[in-house]
Amino acid sequence: MKTKSVLIISLTPVFSEPRVLRQANLFYQNGMNVIIAGYKGKDKKINHYKFIDLNPKSNLIINDIKDSTSKNNILSKLPFPFDNIYKAFKHKKENKFLKYLPNFLDPFIFLKFFYDNLFLRPIRRFKYEIKRWRTFILIFFSDHKKNYLNRYWDENRYVKIYDLLKDIKVDFIFTHDYFTTPIAYKLAKKNNSQYFVDVHEHALSQKNSTDFFSNLKIKIFQNSYIKNIENEFYTKSNGISTVSDGLNSILREQYPKIKNLITVRSTPFYEKHEPKILNSESSIEMLYHGILAPGRGLETYIKIMNFLPEKYSLKIRGSGPSDYINSLDQLINSFNLSKKIKIVEPVDFNKIVFEANKSDIGLLIMKNTGMQKTINLSNKFFEYIMSGTMLCVSNYPDMAKIVNEHSLGLLIDDEQNNPKKIAKLISNISYKKINFFKKNSIETAKILSWENESKKLLNFINN
Repeated sequence: MKTKSVLIISLTPVFSEPRVLRQANLFYQNGMNVIIAGYKGKDKKINHYKFIDLNPKSNLIINDIKDSTSKNNILSKLPFPFDNIYKAFKHKKENKFLKYLPNFLDPFIFLKFFYDNLFLRPIRRFKYEIKRWRTFILIFFSDHKKNYLNRYWDENRYVKIYDLLKDIKVDFIFTHDYFTTPIAYKLAKKNNSQYFVDVHEHALSQKNSTDFFSNLKIKIFQNSYIKNIENEFYTKSNGISTVSDGLNSILREQYPKIKNLITVRSTPFYEKHEPKILNSESSIEMLYHGILAPGRGLETYIKIMNFLPEKYSLKIRGSGPSDYINSLDQLINSFNLSKKIKIVEPVDFNKIVFEANKSDIGLLIMKNTGMQKTINLSNKFFEYIMSGTMLCVSNYPDMAKIVNEHSLGLLIDDEQNNPKKIAKLISNISYKKINFFKKNSIETAKILSWENESKKLLNFINN
């Protein structure tokens, strides 16, 4: 019998992406050859998966400088006056003025930082904006589908990704989110494969904010594009999997022509842990782990600590832009909370739950900026459960259903979503009640494991 093969496409650091790794593990454990296409990230590659790096290559001119043996070949690619500037740097030791410049100002540096960044990129950006406006205007006068597809393939990175993958022959393509679907469709058509889409987010409300004009801009320029891409390629796929029943229902309503649609929640692999039992003298550690970025409630978590007794502490574990992490540090210092709040480095994928088990309360409180927030059912929600922590999460349907069914912790209503009110709700929970919730998490973890949840996905692609 022929061994089946699957290509997973995700425009993320794939070896740091829990959902991608769980899917890859499922397919591999069931005898498939697994190819993962994505970005490298910080975590180590897993050797039994073939990996294709989709990271955009550097500018063609720079590559040619490093690889070419012909001076004329290099110079022929540069327009005036950059050809002469390059030539001057190339022979600066022979020039009576340039010879005094430091050696690091060589031709390669000139092209990389001056020609490429200060000249080419603004031109490319201008061309892209012209194309975007052209598409925006044309949608009122001609066929929508054609113009949205033109806009998609106008983005050079998508063309490059397709070119990297076009000769790979597999039985299944398993692609993540709407922006990879035109690539997956084209690959499947070329190589006579099936393609499935894993949808993590409700893209039409994902970038919503509380600002009216920002939302208006998104609806005018972005959402019509997203909706057309989704409608075209979700409905042509062999099936769609989603992370929550809420997202499943929305997609079913928006795109009734989707052939197959199932929910496969982002539950972790089962790990046996014991809850950390608290007594009347114990300190209580709260935890957020995940991406450190705006819109994830981190400022609220920090401010909560300003209203909690000394026995409470907060650990924030994750990575993100250094300027944003610096802003969090500044906020912590402005409240004199540096002894109660620690921002720590992320851990490897296989240690996330183990480290979370050392904490007591897992935080996932979001500001309601639209549908995407209210249907959220993220990795960390299930990782908190697997680790045996009490939950303190937003009172949104998908999370609330699980929290209420298994008595896992505290639900925060939208009207309670301010630091002082949340702090009061947390401080009113007794040690006994926290221990009760933690023990329930340990028991619930036996049910909400990837070993159980993944069976649905395997049946889905094999039917």
